[in-house]
Order: sequence, then structure tokens, then C-alpha cells
Amino acid sequence: IFLTWFVVYSAFACVAARLKYKPDLATSEQDSLVSGMASDVYGNIGSVQLSNAEQHEIVEFEKETQELFRRRNKSWLLGEYIQIGQGVSIPLVM
Repeated sequence: IFLTWFVVYSAFACVAARLKYKPDLATSEQDSLVSGMASDVYGNIGSVQLSNAEQHEIVEFEKETQELFRRRNKSWLLGEYIQIGQGVSIPLVM
């Protein structure tokens, strides 16, 4: 019975890793975008203030950080569901 559980558990882990890869990659890309935006604004703060684009930068940054939050939340929830599935399968062997 252990060998059967091991094969099923391993297959589940492989499928879960493939499912989680895409949301994790999207989160990472969005995180890079937000970090780049923050760095650009901080580096060019004088230009932003002189050109009166401060409000525009705030709105854009807030939009991108909300998208980052949405992607992180989706990735995190998927990871939690995977861990729940793995946790539930362990007592089945005992």
C-alpha cells in the first residue's frame, strides 16, 4: 500500500509543481515591474515633481501594486491548496 501511495503522491507533487509554476512566474514578472517602477520614480523624483506628473505616477504605481497583490494572492492560495492536499494524503497511509 505504501508503494501505491508513494507513486500517487509523487504524481500529485509533479502535477502540482506544474500548476503552480505559471502563477509563480506571473507574480515574479509583476514584482520585477513594480520594483522597476519604484526605482525609476525614486531615481527621477526631481523630474517627476518638475513635470507635475506626481499624481499620474501614484495612480500607475497603485494600479501595478494592486495587480501584484492579486497575483501573489492567487499563487499563495494555490500553494495552500496543494499543501492541504499533500497533508490530507499522509494520514491515508497510516
